[in-house]
Amino acid sequence: MKVIIEKYLKYLAVEKNASPHTITSYRNDLNSFLTFCADQEQQENDLVTVQSVTRLTIRLWLGDLSDKGLAKSSIARKVATLRSFFKYCFKRGHIDKNPAQLLVVPKKDKTLPKTVNSSDIERMMDSINTETPSGRQDKALLELFYGTGIRLSELIQLNTSEVDLRNNQII
Repeated sequence: MKVIIEKYLKYLAVEKNASPHTITSYRNDLNSFLTFCADQEQQENDLVTVQSVTRLTIRLWLGDLSDKGLAKSSIARKVATLRSFFKYCFKRGHIDKNPAQLLVVPKKDKTLPKTVNSSDIERMMDSINTETPSGRQDKALLELFYGTGIRLSELIQLNTSEVDLRNNQII
């Protein structure tokens, strides 16, 4: 498998014009997987064959990475590496069946947006000079942004025709 990995990395560089960073990441991922396979088969890295890899082997490796606390985004990249590598192996005739074909990429953790505390908002509001038209506009926009939870992109695209001042609402 070691020789096929090197051929695959050369293929990425020459035919796919992959960046050096991508090739380094793929090399690290594949060497890590190769070491895991060798440990599972209780043999040297050089003796592991691409034909000996099963879907179970891959799932065990991914489980091991998860147990070690690797982030879901890192595991997702490693899944992408394996899918690409085994697709290459299948197309080149190195394997009869692609063990990575049905692998599912783990969903990335969604992070909540950071919030601004009320004292920071008060400081910003107090710093605006409301004696000028632009200052009053800034204060109104900031109050609308903070008070409604409107997205910045929505606020930017807001037209005056969409603001109903009589009923205090945005249409």
